[in-house]
Amino acid sequence: MFTDFNGTGRKALVRLQTTGALDTSYNPNVDTTPRPYVALLAVDPLTNQAVVNGQLGELTRLNQDGTIDNSFQTAATSYCIGLTGANNRRLIVDRLRRVWYGRGCVTAGSTEYLVRYLSNGNVDPQFSAAGASNGTVNVLFQQADGLIVAGGNFNQFLGVANAPLVRFTDQNFVQVDATFRPTLDAVGSVLRTVRQADGKLVIGGVFREVNGQPAANLARLNADGTLDAAFTVPAVNGPVQSLALQADGKIVLAGDFSTVAGVSSPSIARLLPNGTYDPGFTSNVVSNRAVTALAIQPDGAILLGGNSALTIGGVVPSCTACCPTGRPTQPTARTTVPAPPGPCATLPCCPMAAIMCVGSSLG
Repeated sequence: MFTDFNGTGRKALVRLQTTGALDTSYNPNVDTTPRPYVALLAVDPLTNQAVVNGQLGELTRLNQDGTIDNSFQTAATSYCIGLTGANNRRLIVDRLRRVWYGRGCVTAGSTEYLVRYLSNGNVDPQFSAAGASNGTVNVLFQQADGLIVAGGNFNQFLGVANAPLVRFTDQNFVQVDATFRPTLDAVGSVLRTVRQADGKLVIGGVFREVNGQPAANLARLNADGTLDAAFTVPAVNGPVQSLALQADGKIVLAGDFSTVAGVSSPSIARLLPNGTYDPGFTSNVVSNRAVTALAIQPDGAILLGGNSALTIGGVVPSCTACCPTGRPTQPTARTTVPAPPGPCATLPCCPMAAIMCVGSSLG
């Protein structure tokens, strides 16, 4: 949640130009209360429309100018709004414009942690995940072949035990792919996953083992779910909450940690494509537990989002841009949401290179 954007009075959800300037043509009506919030955001890959979860309701789709798209109407539910401080990916729109939503919480007696809506907002009758998962879904993404992968705080999905990361075999029905079976330690959970161009998956979260091998909160899997032996697994001393891939194959990670591979790296670090620590990346982040969102712009700049504990290059922003080396680029001009009004929790880059910044609050 943020209550002001650079003195403009815009709250909770803004769209930015690639320079970091406010896109004044986009004016969503989410600021009708003193503490507005948008918790989750996904972008429709065909129309570039934003689908949001928060103040406006469990799910709302917005037009290009930010007004509500009334052609998308979800039935009223009693589910709670899922707020998170991590760079969430629990909400996605697939290539058929269906909306997949991993709920962060459900009402008493319900087990429907994952739901899919058609492009008009109706619940998809071909899809029922009620009772499928015994915990929350933290991350959803679509592979190049259209199949969906889900990960989270569950260790069972559709009766498959020790399955914190699953892939569905069909785009229409919920069926777990038995050939894709990565496992974590008994209390492990997946918080973030990114897919490389070669099909390999980088996973971050809270875990000690992957497929029976030591892996401290970060690992890379082959496309079949086996551990990638060519990846040097660095020890990360805290949860990995966010991941992003650069065009050169380097991996940027952020979260609640202070060291990576034994090197001091408060909240953010970068790895070479083989998993070794990249000493050429220096972020100037001086506060731990601060970076909660990452995105890579087409020009290679790294967008960082966080809360009022985030300090980069002597600036205290909630959202800023850094050069590919990690150093802030014109931090005063590029700072987008000054603290302390609230954290920036999600930073998707739209296909047209505009930036959507979402603010949420645990309060």
